[in-house]
This record gives sequence, structure tokens and C-alpha cells, in this order.
Amino acid sequence: MIAEIYVVNIKNNIDDFMCKKLLAYLDQEKRDKIKKYRKPEDAHRALIGALLTRYMLQKSSGCRNEEMSFRYNPYGKPILEYPASSLHFNISHSGSWVVGVVHQAEAGIDVEKIRRIDFKLAERFFSNQEYRDLLERAPSERLSYFYDLWTLKESYIKAVGKGLSLPLHSFSVAVQEDNISFMNHRGLSEDKERFQFRQYELGHDYKLAVCLKEGDFPATIVSMSSDEFLASFLQLQDK
Repeated sequence: MIAEIYVVNIKNNIDDFMCKKLLAYLDQEKRDKIKKYRKPEDAHRALIGALLTRYMLQKSSGCRNEEMSFRYNPYGKPILEYPASSLHFNISHSGSWVVGVVHQAEAGIDVEKIRRIDFKLAERFFSNQEYRDLLERAPSERLSYFYDLWTLKESYIKAVGKGLSLPLHSFSVAVQEDNISFMNHRGLSEDKERFQFRQYELGHDYKLAVCLKEGDFPATIVSMSSDEFLASFLQLQDK
């Protein structure tokens, strides 16, 4: 089984008329949440993310949008409740990108726009091994490597589905050329579970990481502009 990964580039703001039209495809709880955003760009990212969730599930399961209902696990991760399915999904957004993964096993995805940060964040949240690895990098490479680690760790936490109850320092990842290694420091059952990681290129100022419990990564990802995605989403609803 091969995971499907979608990335949507938000190049233009969505006008009010289109926003109202698109909100109608979401449940009331999600509509209310999106309307609470103060900044239009934040609302648009959340809207595209909610629509992308439904789009991926429609494409993978063949169900209609209006048939879908969701529930949340004890840690707040959304799960497709109806129609009953083995599909797992995850969404992330940052800057001008909204990304998603859908798979028949646990999956997580994270995208981050590279911004200058205080490396004390790494000392606070990363494992001791990760922090040492970061400091051993050349100064010019540290910011990029910080986001390598951050997105990989976030993708794992989102795949496991335990949210903030799983401390970032309770496991380690490392990147050596094309090899990504993982070590669990908690001594829990996850030690026996095989999680695998992959990074995808998304421009020089973004990092994108995906984590799967099992199965295969796609060789390529589906990339669309927001206009292309919305046109494809609306076309799918007419079928």
C-alpha cells in the first residue's frame, strides 16, 4: 500500500463569495472554528486544510462529502467516523503551503516555513542526542537541520496520534545524507513498531516530512495551486 501526499500552494487570497461557498461543504463545528480566525490568511489556510481532508478521503474511499462525519481520539486527533474505513489522514500548514497525507496505516505530515529561531528551543525540546548533533553541524547548516529534526519529530507525533502528551525529547531522529534514523527513549510498545520517514522538497525556505507506520512512500507528490485545488475539489462534488 502506497500513501498519497498532496501539497497546495496558496498564491492568492480567497474572496468572500468563494469562502462562503466553500464553507458550506464543511460541518458546522469546523465552519465556526474557521470564522474565529482574525487574520484572513490564517482562515484561508484552515479552510484549505479542511477541504483537503475531505478531498483526500473522497478520492481514496469513493464516498461523498456529505456522507462524512468525524470524531476525535482522546488526544484530539480527528478520525473518519463514517463511512467506516481503515484510512488514516493528517494535515499540516505553514506559510503559503497546506499539505496532507492519506494512508491505510498510521500517518503523519508536517510542513514548516524556515524562520530564524533561538536555538535554545532545541535545547528545551529536543533529546540530548539531537541537541548534540545540531551543535556539531556547521553554523551555516544549523537552521536547516533544526527544521529537518522539527518536522520529522512532528510528523511522528502526529502519526502516533498522542499530541502533546508525547514529549518531543522522549525520542530521537537523525539525518545522515538520505538516511533517517529513529530511536525511542521511552521503553514503550512503540519500540516494536516500525515507523519510517521521508522528506520531500518544497522549495528552499520550507521543510516537509512524512511519517508512516507501515507501507510505502510515493515517488512523487500531488502538487497544486490553491486555484487548481479548489477547481478540482468543486468538480469532485459535482460527480
